[in-house]
Amino acid sequence: MDRTVGIVGAHLDDIELACGGTIQYLARRDYKVIGLAVTVDPLRVEAAREASQMLGFELILGDITEEDLDRPEVVDKRTTTPEKMVRDLVYDKLIRQYDPFIVFTHSPKDRHHHHRWVSIGTRSGARKVKNLLEYTGPLEDSFSPVVVFTFGEEEMRKKLEACRRMERAYGKTRYFTEEYIKGWAQRLGQRLFFYDQRAEAPYLVTSPETGEKTIPYAEGFEVVMLRDPF
Repeated sequence: MDRTVGIVGAHLDDIELACGGTIQYLARRDYKVIGLAVTVDPLRVEAAREASQMLGFELILGDITEEDLDRPEVVDKRTTTPEKMVRDLVYDKLIRQYDPFIVFTHSPKDRHHHHRWVSIGTRSGARKVKNLLEYTGPLEDSFSPVVVFTFGEEEMRKKLEACRRMERAYGKTRYFTEEYIKGWAQRLGQRLFFYDQRAEAPYLVTSPETGEKTIPYAEGFEVVMLRDPF
């Protein structure tokens, strides 16, 4: 069985924020997780490497700038576009070198234009991969995840630690607050009622006040392709 998973993020903090719990879930089950950051700020690379070690994935760096994702550029008298640059980067640095059996990336529904370009480019660069899942933030009302990975307090603590390390590199924003990160994962976990029917539901907890069983945290993904899942 293939054991290599690829995750593509537009910026150095995207992978930790969207997939920090999922990465730990996979790494503990002996999957090799490769995270590709498409754009790289040299001042934030050290923090990103520390965060990747906390969560258990190998970070590889792209060579596209944020300015590249803002506008088309002329290269060797030919016009290239952000999605073409991402397509080539994903294929060369992730698909060809690591041959992952599944790839996670941004959703084209995302409001950030960098995320949308990366989504479109990854779909093309990873078109031969059997499984492609997409993530986004909690602000996207039309996002409806159908594949979920659940995790508990220990994994959430490590995710928060990784995000706090990135916060020291990026500066304070609401995206790195505990309320934002936990609230996002808790809302999805509370929706996973189907786990009540399982004899050994992962991370299932029972409220001492109400007796209600819930999943403490989850990260969810929409499916583009799912031909050969876990």
